Amino acid sequence: MAMMDSPLNKSGRLQVYLHSAKGTLIEVNPSLRIPRAFKVFAQLIHDLLRSGEIFGQDPATPLMKRIAGPAEQYFPRYAKTIGLSPTGRPIKLRDFAMSTEANGNESIVFAIGASEGDAILEPDFGEEYTTDKVSICPWGLRAASCCQMVCYEFESVWNVCVPNIPDSMALVQEVPARSNMKLKT
Repeated sequence: MAMMDSPLNKSGRLQVYLHSAKGTLIEVNPSLRIPRAFKVFAQLIHDLLRSGEIFGQDPATPLMKRIAGPAEQYFPRYAKTIGLSPTGRPIKLRDFAMSTEANGNESIVFAIGASEGDAILEPDFGEEYTTDKVSICPWGLRAASCCQMVCYEFESVWNVCVPNIPDSMALVQEVPARSNMKLKT
């Protein structure tokens, strides 16, 4: 949910795939808004698994669809594939994001487990397509926290949330000091 609501997604720089432990692969349209109520979300997933696709108001564009594996065939060519794990090589996420900017905003694929424990080590999850395993925190974090951290750092480094400010307004204007203000001691 955090990723779909992120500025990174709204800017068109995020693509989400869901990969289940049983090998089901789901492509998520960036315009999908995840239902906030679990019961509604569970029904949505049930319908998706039953029919293979979920549509919104536009019947021509599926919001989620089941796709054939393997997952790697959908990754951008030459993308870095990274698995997040508390047992991975420790990195500073900001430095990692900055290194991708230095390399021309190369494509990055993150495998983020959503199950209890270290999902990257589960068979059929992502170990076969991740080339590096990193830790962004020494403790196991929930998937939502990892997603928020990844989105935030890349949004910051890639200047995703910088508004278009006209040059004439770019300078900070000084606020005149008030002469009638006194400090009490």
